[in-house]
Amino acid sequence: MKLKIFIINFIIFIFLFIFADIIFSKFIFKRSVDNKCYEHVDEGRFYRLRKNCFANMRFVSTIDSYKVFTDENRIRYSGQKRTLKNESIIFLGDSSTFGLGVKWEDTFTGIIEKKFPKYNTYNLGMPSYSPTVYKFVLDEFIKKNKSKIKKVFVFIDLTDVSDEG
Repeated sequence: MKLKIFIINFIIFIFLFIFADIIFSKFIFKRSVDNKCYEHVDEGRFYRLRKNCFANMRFVSTIDSYKVFTDENRIRYSGQKRTLKNESIIFLGDSSTFGLGVKWEDTFTGIIEKKFPKYNTYNLGMPSYSPTVYKFVLDEFIKKNKSKIKKVFVFIDLTDVSDEG
C-alpha cells in the first residue's frame, strides 16, 4: 500500500515539475541561457554573438566560468540596464578584447566603462576575428547607431596575421 502511494506521489511530482518548468520557461523567463552565446551563420563559415543571450561560458574546463551578456545588437555588455549617452567609445579586436575567460568588469571595455561613465562603451571584440572583420563589424555598427563616436580602439595581436589569412 505504501509503495502504491509513493509511486502515485512520485508521478504527480514529476508531472507538476514538468508542467511548472514549461510554464516558467515559456511565459516567465524570457532570456536565453546557454553555455555559449555564439551563433554560426553563412552555412557555418562565420559566427557572431546571439541577440539577448546570457551564458555562463568557460574557456577551459579547469578555470571558472564567466558570465556573458549580449544585447539586441549582438554586443557583449555588462548585463546592466544602459542609459544612452551622446558620445561612444568602441573597442575592436579578438579574444583579448572580447574578454575570453574574463568577467565583464575585467575587460578593457568594462574598465573604461567604469572610469568614463559619460560615454557609451561598446565591446565589438570577438574571438578569432581579424582586421578585415573588424572593419566590417565597425561599418555595420555605424549604420545602426546614431550616437557620435568619440574614439575607436583597435587591438591587434600576432594571431591576427593567421586569422586574416
